Amino acid sequence: EAPTATGAAPTGTARDVLSELMDLFEGDASEALDRLLSSSTSGAPSALLSQYVDASPQCVEIFAAVEKQSGVKTPSKAVLARGLECLAQVVRGQFQTTARSMHSSNRVALEVASKFEMLLPAVKLESDHTRVAALRLLEALARHSVGLTTSILIGFNFASQAFSGVLQRKKDSSTAVREVGIDFVCAMLSWQNRDATKRLLGIGTLLPPLMQGLGQDPPVTVLRFLAAIRRDVLEAPTIPRLTKVFLFNTKTLLHFGALVAGADADVVEAVKELLLDLLSGRKMYMEKDEDAIVKLLTLWNPMEVAQQDIVVAVLEGPFAHLAPRVFRNLHISITAQLTLKNL
Repeated sequence: EAPTATGAAPTGTARDVLSELMDLFEGDASEALDRLLSSSTSGAPSALLSQYVDASPQCVEIFAAVEKQSGVKTPSKAVLARGLECLAQVVRGQFQTTARSMHSSNRVALEVASKFEMLLPAVKLESDHTRVAALRLLEALARHSVGLTTSILIGFNFASQAFSGVLQRKKDSSTAVREVGIDFVCAMLSWQNRDATKRLLGIGTLLPPLMQGLGQDPPVTVLRFLAAIRRDVLEAPTIPRLTKVFLFNTKTLLHFGALVAGADADVVEAVKELLLDLLSGRKMYMEKDEDAIVKLLTLWNPMEVAQQDIVVAVLEGPFAHLAPRVFRNLHISITAQLTLKNL
């Protein structure tokens, strides 16, 4: 008998359950996939999924069930969501493996990378469940290797009408899709790879909509995103200066400025530190950017302490010559102690 994922031979009951599961794939794939996920916790695979991978290392039944949805008029949301989640768990490879299944994670990841079109039905359906499942699978691929990250950036059709708007913040929309989308983008940035990062920044349906909606995202999500772009782009020695400037452009500065006007103290402090680093400690901006910097420094009304600190620090640094323009546009009193030598 073939050993299970735990290394022991399957019991008669386990064999029967696995046999019944394989039969279900021939008829009700949704029920089969539901059973594979039914006892999983916190994204960790269930015992049955581990047994299934040991019996079918290339997950051909799951792929067949998901790919079948591309050829039907009304795709099954349940099959797409459950099938893609199963594949994501296999790619993450969190279960113990045997000699037979130890390469499943790599095999399945490479198979998904050769069939990105099978994810599009899940994205086209305006369903949080299917879109979250598709993004989780993409995130799992991105965390698997920098090579697969590059494959995603080259091979997945982010410009398709199906993906357009998926990550945008919409009125009364669920935060689930955006949160998983942010995790996906952070996973791709985490390699600090110059080519992959450059490709990512050139995709208009990824970072721009994420930036625009940060003000309505949960604080913990915003902090995670800010930490990632600071660590993996701004402070990463492998990322060229021009790529950093491309990300932290003046539009980005204004998005950050709006966050400083928010109510969450941790987010305000994180954005304040990031803005001070960008505007005071680095030579990121040139004369052509000065209008946007003046706009940023006059954005807040009324001006709180954190915002005052930013204005004072920037105008005491390399942009001191902008002080007259800034104070000409403020139209409010500043309570902070100003020590600017040129005023």
